[in-house]
Amino acid sequence: MLCSGCGGKLGERADAGNGASGASGGGEASKLCLVVGNKRWECKSGDRLGREGSVGSEAFAGIDTVSRSHLSLSRGEGGGWMVTPLSANKTWLSGKELQRGVAAPLLAGKNEVRLSTRCVVVLEVG
Repeated sequence: MLCSGCGGKLGERADAGNGASGASGGGEASKLCLVVGNKRWECKSGDRLGREGSVGSEAFAGIDTVSRSHLSLSRGEGGGWMVTPLSANKTWLSGKELQRGVAAPLLAGKNEVRLSTRCVVVLEVG
């Protein structure tokens, strides 16, 4: 079975390889999916991730180290996907710590996002 948003296989392990080609996170036609374990949610520009976020919030329920509104997703000027940390709690993208309020581009393929020591998700662009 495939995700209706990004076409990825449902049940695929979220941590299985990056698949990033090194290219920036797609153009205007690229889709973005939040992947937590074997669950996927299609994302749209303006969505927020967190315990009270607009997409996948049930995945973060009970994880007190994830903020209510931890980060936002948006499209950059060229149409690629961007992630902007909103929380005072730290956020890492593919092992690099991000600064609060500063947008960072997502690469095509799988992007590992660490919202806390207890919570790692994948944002898949494709």
